[in-house]
Amino acid sequence: MKFSKLSALLTCSSFVLLGALASPATAQTAQKKIAKDQKTRKGWAKTPSLFFPGQSITEDMKKRLTHYEISEKRFPWTMTLIRRNKTYEKWALTFPTAVKSGIKVNDTVHATYYKPLRVKGKGPGCVVLHHLGGSFEAEEIMAAHFAQHGVAATTLTFPLYGKREPKDMKRRLAIASPKDLLKFGRQAVADVRRISDVLRSLEEVEDKKVGVLGVSLGAIIGSLSAGIDARFAKVTLVLGGGGLKDIFFNDSPEVRGMRRYMDQQGIDKAKLGRLLDIMEPLNYAARIKTKRVLMLNGSRDEIIPPDCTKALHKAIGKPEIHWYRTGHYGAALHIFNIMRRALKHMRSS
Repeated sequence: MKFSKLSALLTCSSFVLLGALASPATAQTAQKKIAKDQKTRKGWAKTPSLFFPGQSITEDMKKRLTHYEISEKRFPWTMTLIRRNKTYEKWALTFPTAVKSGIKVNDTVHATYYKPLRVKGKGPGCVVLHHLGGSFEAEEIMAAHFAQHGVAATTLTFPLYGKREPKDMKRRLAIASPKDLLKFGRQAVADVRRISDVLRSLEEVEDKKVGVLGVSLGAIIGSLSAGIDARFAKVTLVLGGGGLKDIFFNDSPEVRGMRRYMDQQGIDKAKLGRLLDIMEPLNYAARIKTKRVLMLNGSRDEIIPPDCTKALHKAIGKPEIHWYRTGHYGAALHIFNIMRRALKHMRSS
């Protein structure tokens, strides 16, 4: 999402300050020499079916979950070491998407894995999901912070972002049609499920303690993924909410492209809600165990309206929630507190 000049300045300043004050495990730390045979990791992971014997679900929910079912369960992954310091290793991770888009560059998922080095035995893991903008520094900082404190963490590049964006692509999610959004959502959820299974396949990660943290768009996809796949042990939603039709019909500049498309196509709020029904986080929220969830939101959020946050909060069962007296971008000024709360939640029993 595009920043106003002031918001961008405040956000960047916060991240620079965070990097400067972080523990000695940052990029400024002297890196250890790495042996050649330690520079690559390869393996296989498996994503189980969303359906299992004895499961009790309605026909409506069965239809919804079928939309997100993955046919090819077993898949390979590869990691290449980027650097190592005193508290964590940073690896470039790739694996094939489970939902092919037909765009070659988009069908390889790119991620960054942060392996903690000061943990004995197996520890928790976390998938960190990015916001709508094209810069992911905040999420990389969060993931590194988790690894510094014993939580194996991986970021994930959403479909059509970063290295997955085709060179001839002229529009992005902000001006996509409802049909494009549904394709994006299905592929994104599949990617989140797969990367969580990469974590579960690692010898340093406790498979039953893998969680997900999402920021803004990442919180929407994170809540959707957690509602679809019940295996996430902890769910942290930063600046998230439910009610996609209300989010896309608010007055923020970030949704103007989408609104313009809908006006041209004669799509009103009610119709948009019907079109995006299969992707609506509120429809899956009751499947998430309330005690697993932490919500961190802005009481003056102009992009994810507070009423949308309250709707998701209620649908999940009123989990723990903390409100910051700020708008969407102003939350960057609370990054230290957000990371402290998120880390505490991720490590809690």
